[in-house]
Amino acid sequence: MDRSSPVHTPARGAAASASRTPSHARAPVRRVSPARIRLLLAGLPVALVVLAALAGPAVDPYDPITVRLVDRLRPPLGTLSGGARAWLGTDQVGKDLLAQVFEGVRISLAVGTATVGAAGLIGLVVGVVSGFGGRVVDAVLMRLADLQLAFPSILLAIVIAAVLGPSVANVILTLSVTRWATFARVARAAALATKEREFVAAAQAAGAGWGRIVVRHIVPFTLPPLLVVATVELGLVILAEASLSFLGLGTTPAHPSLGLIIANGRNYLSTGWWISTLPGVVLSLIVLSVGHLGDRVRDYLDPRSRGA
Repeated sequence: MDRSSPVHTPARGAAASASRTPSHARAPVRRVSPARIRLLLAGLPVALVVLAALAGPAVDPYDPITVRLVDRLRPPLGTLSGGARAWLGTDQVGKDLLAQVFEGVRISLAVGTATVGAAGLIGLVVGVVSGFGGRVVDAVLMRLADLQLAFPSILLAIVIAAVLGPSVANVILTLSVTRWATFARVARAAALATKEREFVAAAQAAGAGWGRIVVRHIVPFTLPPLLVVATVELGLVILAEASLSFLGLGTTPAHPSLGLIIANGRNYLSTGWWISTLPGVVLSLIVLSVGHLGDRVRDYLDPRSRGA
């Protein structure tokens, strides 16, 4: 046997074949589901709205509540007395409309987020208690929810806001009172379905108390459906807040929301159409974007359509 000839061993052959194996064959690429792509695309407009609201003061340095009568009713892209350009024009007292829109978007998003958070928390507690409290507790709480849902929410909000007075905190309180029933219904249904699962029975057999079972096993399973409801309700809450502000029962002129800005220009539609029209367009786009995101969140969390 020639000692100079290489000896081919199985180990060396396996190493050589492994070295010749392409990297993509060894590590398969994970395919991004179409539902996740649609969710990211739907969240992009909402992210841009949030970014515009946060970066508004850096983009437009004007104070949204500063009155400049010399610059009143300047049209969009008009020139102000100081030489600057009013990109969205000015209103009837000379306040910069772009600065007002940025401020209105911030107020509307803050009110909507706080309201959905408060209403969701109330609905979560009521729904879980209703699902685990027995027939009497369930009947009482759900009848209250039915009474709440049977009454038109906007009329109830108008009554409560008229009693409390216009302010940002009162708007959040008013809309939270009118929106908790939807979250409670969803939380109750999720709690009743989760209560019959095997792991809950196993936790009971292991000696876990109801408080531990609710916190560790029930609440985590109620959060995904509540998240879907929250994304859908956010657009409706923003629209309800704009309605209250338009009627003079929402935010104050010191913190103008989009609804209040639209109301300020309703008497100037013939001479200053941009005062109401442009904030109305922005409000419509926000509500549509948030509603579209809610639909995509629902599709993504639904196992039947996740891979579609």
